[in-house]
Amino acid sequence: MFIKNLLKIFQREYFFNTNPIYSISLIGTSYLFLYSLIHFARKDYSIAAIEVLLVIFSFINMFFYKKTGNKELSSSIILLAMIIFFDYLIINGGLYNTGIYWIYFYPTLAFFLKDKLKGVYWNFFFLLSILGLIFLQERGFLRLAYPTNILIFSLITYSSIFIILLFIKSNINYSYHKIEKLATTDSLTGIFNRFQIMKLLEMEVERAKRYQKVFSIVLFDIDNFKQINDTYGHQKGDEVLKKIAKLFKENLRKTDYFGRFGGEEFIIIVPEATTREAYLLAEKLRKLLEKSKFDDIGSITASFGISQYSPEKSITKLLKEADDALYSAKREGKNKVKVYNGKGCLKAP
Repeated sequence: MFIKNLLKIFQREYFFNTNPIYSISLIGTSYLFLYSLIHFARKDYSIAAIEVLLVIFSFINMFFYKKTGNKELSSSIILLAMIIFFDYLIINGGLYNTGIYWIYFYPTLAFFLKDKLKGVYWNFFFLLSILGLIFLQERGFLRLAYPTNILIFSLITYSSIFIILLFIKSNINYSYHKIEKLATTDSLTGIFNRFQIMKLLEMEVERAKRYQKVFSIVLFDIDNFKQINDTYGHQKGDEVLKKIAKLFKENLRKTDYFGRFGGEEFIIIVPEATTREAYLLAEKLRKLLEKSKFDDIGSITASFGISQYSPEKSITKLLKEADDALYSAKREGKNKVKVYNGKGCLKAP
């Protein structure tokens, strides 16, 4: 059984997996296994035995990660194991006394497996462990493979590498958050775009299925928006969209998801809300908009359609019901809230 599970690690889906736990573990164990063979051949049994133990430990950690999916703990185990191993190389010297060179690999490893702040913490832990070894050597409690002055200069080099990688990690994080915002946010209104709101809707469906929860969606469309564009211009129309998005966002719960569905149509996902609760929210927003004044235009209204999720409904059906309710509100004079109740559209649930 163990051999069978071991072979699975080297199957294509694992070997080329971009998951950092798998990739780092596979690269690390390959090198450690190779070095253990060299050390056995050189009859340096103590370091060879440690390397073999680390190889076995790495496989156990991979199986643990595969079973639990706990990336935080698995990555911490890898970083702790590497601190112990690199410290041992400083004590032992490693192959041809090259052990000290391996410490420069640690900053890259820490920032690859952890976020910026945790990567900094782990680098400091490693530096403290080496400083602890130097202290023990200076006090005569331990003899290292390298004199103290060599270790100090190595730590200065290590610190330079660490600072450079910290700046690189910061720039990567900044770029990632900027790209993520561009990918998930509507550039005009600053709320979720259609792609992201649909993704959130799928997540809410999964959550509702798993925990037997309900939720509702509210679709709304600005009344006579084409007329606004034709009369006052598209720039004024854009200002209207931005003001409405800001007004509604300020009056939603923190748990609600608000996105632009397209053009002048918007969607609100209202978690753990029945149609009654969603209706009250929509009525509140409708009245707020009705009372608001827009420069040069005056009053603007919107029509709302509501549908409640149930396990037998697909996302397409859920949206279709809300859309039917919305257009029912449009047909009956606009500036209304309609709820789809399974039989048709009503003014109130």
